[in-house]
Amino acid sequence: MNNKQVYIMKKVTLFLFTVLMLVSCASVKPTVGLYLSDVNGNQANGMSYIDDMIAIDWSYIYKARLNFKLKNNTKSTIRIMWDDAAYVNASGSTDRVMHAGVKYINRNESQPPSSVPAGAYIEDAVIPTSVIAFMPYVGWTEGNLFTVSVDSREAKKQLENTYGKTVKVLLPIESNGIITDYEFSFTVTSLKR
Repeated sequence: MNNKQVYIMKKVTLFLFTVLMLVSCASVKPTVGLYLSDVNGNQANGMSYIDDMIAIDWSYIYKARLNFKLKNNTKSTIRIMWDDAAYVNASGSTDRVMHAGVKYINRNESQPPSSVPAGAYIEDAVIPTSVIAFMPYVGWTEGNLFTVSVDSREAKKQLENTYGKTVKVLLPIESNGIITDYEFSFTVTSLKR
């Protein structure tokens, strides 16, 4: 092999080693689920909420995305005010959010509102910006809502301390010049495998 081939082999080996390390660190997957416990202090059931302005269905599968499908129940266009939206984690810390379609590199920039015409719906996601990171040799990555230690005993302890706690999404929605702050509270639950 010539020097160029050796150099390329070293780079490929380093890249594969880095990926392997990242995958092994991510192998402790949180076994958590979320259920919608209340909206603006009113008890909710399941992962859906309906009022005169909106109908929303939430889903959380894994990683950092709280997915939703929101239908406009009004007779005029409504707008999701992304710059005022927020995520509150299980320890009570507030985080800025981005939504699907925003480039990771632009996560901290102003985000224009999403308009939803009367009777129409939008499918989107709420993603806390603190879980987005740039990693050399890998690029932009999206972490987890429930970060855990790579040590399995510590990870189990961290997860058990999260069960039963609440995370929140503040989603301000504007209709006819009036902003309604929707505060969706989700209870963290254990998903036994």
